[in-house]
This record gives sequence, C-alpha cells and structure tokens, in this order.
Amino acid sequence: MILFTYATNMLWPLSADSAPTWIACMVVTGTIWWNSFYNQPPLESMKRQNETKKKEIQDMMRAVLHYTEAEMLKKETDRQLPEASRVLELLWDDTRELRTTAFGIPATHDLNVKTEALFRRVHDKELKETIRKTSGARKSLGKGASKPPPEEVEGAAVVEALKELGEHESGEKLREAIEFAETVEKHLGSTFLPATTRSLLVEARALAARVTSDKSKNWKSLLVLLGPLVPTVLSTITLSVVIAIMVSHF
Repeated sequence: MILFTYATNMLWPLSADSAPTWIACMVVTGTIWWNSFYNQPPLESMKRQNETKKKEIQDMMRAVLHYTEAEMLKKETDRQLPEASRVLELLWDDTRELRTTAFGIPATHDLNVKTEALFRRVHDKELKETIRKTSGARKSLGKGASKPPPEEVEGAAVVEALKELGEHESGEKLREAIEFAETVEKHLGSTFLPATTRSLLVEARALAARVTSDKSKNWKSLLVLLGPLVPTVLSTITLSVVIAIMVSHF
C-alpha cells in the first residue's frame, strides 16, 4: 500500500515534483514508438522493388546515353538530343519525390555522372533557345511583319509556326522554361545547375519582366482607346434591360 501511494504521488498531481517522472515516461514511450515505426530494416519486398527500379533506371540511362552518342556524330543541324524534362526523370523520381540515387545508384557511378552532365548540356541548350526565340518573336511581331513562308511549306506547318511564334512572343514558353529551372533547383539542389545556366536564368527572368511590362502597357493603351465607348455600351445595356422588362409586362 505504501509503495502504491509512493508511485501515485510520483505521477499525480502534476507539479514540479512529478515532472521528472512524466518526462521520463514520455522519453521511453517516444523511443519505443520511433523504434517500432522508423528504426526497422526495409522489408524484403521493398528491397526487391528498389532493385527493380534501380535496374530500370540504369538501363534507361544506358539507352539515352547511347542514343545521345549516336546523335552527336551527326551534323549539328540534324541532331535531335533528348529533352531535358526526359533526362530529369532519370535523376528525380516524381512518384516518391526523391533522387534516383536513393534506389541504390551511387552518385559517383559513371552512368549517373554522365546523365547529370547530359542534363546540364541539353537544359542549357533549351534555355538558350527559348531566350533566343522569345527575343526574336518580340522583334518580328513588334515590327508588324514577318517573312512570308516558303511556297513548299504546308498550311498546317505554317499554322504551327505561327502558334509557336505567338507562344514565344507572349512569354509563355519563357515562363515555362523559368519554372522548369526553378523546379530543378528545388529537387536537385541550388548548386546542381552550373554558373552558365544560372546566368541564363537571370537573363531569362529579366526578359520575362520586360515581356510582362510590355503586355501591361498594351492593356493600358487598349483601355484608353475603349474608354470613350464605355458610356455608350452602358447606355445600350441599360436600354436593352428596360426594353426586355417592358416587353415582359406588356
């Protein structure tokens, strides 16, 4: 009975005297909980799944690198290098939101190192191309004229070319390129992109800011032109509503 009373006094009432006992209980309980859920060896099924994923990624890396080597033997105008977004899938797993090295591929492995280098190369090229096309589209549409398409170009190709021109002129493609670069920095780390790419990213953001500013000026100019028409439009709408009410009553 005395022992039970002593144990009870150690827990209750809550006070400075019982605090050490409660802290000790929480530490022990937390340790048991952490050990039960987090400090467990991975399941065999998870190991097999990671091994399968590792092999798939490595096989894909080999295929992409082999394809790139074959393309690099062609003339520069005929090369079709893999897209940066496709190469990124070999370095970052969107499903589990982690680096593919987590599946057991060493960061220093030859395949991983070459894939990272390939990504930096194609990403740098795509960002340069987007900046160039955006600047060119703004100049072309800003002059109000562009070169007529060759006669042998099909109508569908002309429509596609004009669509691409509009997407670059509006800054849509440029904003997508900036967002992609920011996603890469978020997933792979701010130091993953080389200094040349970060310089291009600064240039891209400055160009995007100019595009946004020009669009804002265009909207303001349009509002100035439409301003005198606003009273007429409002009067027309009001008269239409009045006429509709009178027709419904009479």
